[in-house]
Amino acid sequence: MEVLDEKNLQVYHSLGGAASKYTDVEKLFIAGWGSLLYLSIDQYKGISDSQLASMDYVYDAAKEYAEARSSNDKDTLLDLNEWMEEGGPMKNGLYLFNYNRMDRILRSAAEKTRLKEPLTITRAERTSRSLEDVGKEWNSWSAGTSAGSVFGGKGDQSLTVDLPVGTPVIYGHELADPEEIIFKGQIPRQPT
Repeated sequence: MEVLDEKNLQVYHSLGGAASKYTDVEKLFIAGWGSLLYLSIDQYKGISDSQLASMDYVYDAAKEYAEARSSNDKDTLLDLNEWMEEGGPMKNGLYLFNYNRMDRILRSAAEKTRLKEPLTITRAERTSRSLEDVGKEWNSWSAGTSAGSVFGGKGDQSLTVDLPVGTPVIYGHELADPEEIIFKGQIPRQPT
């Protein structure tokens, strides 16, 4: 398993160059996801597109995030993370994003970091969802194949998936967690 980890992490880190092309808005949402946005995602599903503020406000927030990250302004970064986790940040009575807007932004990022080699990803899952159900939502995975045993709790099921070349994924390293892959999509049938 250690050899697989080493090769797998080489494939994972080869995404770093393409990830440098993520826009500030994409980086804001990737960092937000890695900082617990995923815990409040259901709150965003009930917000309609007609309840959204202009993307200009999202661009402003992303610019603020980029500047704070560049200057290592930990207080501003903490404030922005908490703001994204609050369950519907607003501007002038309108939400800055909903699930649809977030989904489009994350998909755009994933398209920039399509796999050029197969990658094995793992996650610990507290439910007994099928792989098909897991693939319907954005989820955090690890490219470190031992992550399921490291991060999983007692009674968690460990899921391991082999993603083929061409799969769009989000490289979360430095924006979210080390070795993190954020992925949504059809999960290939695994050999039995």
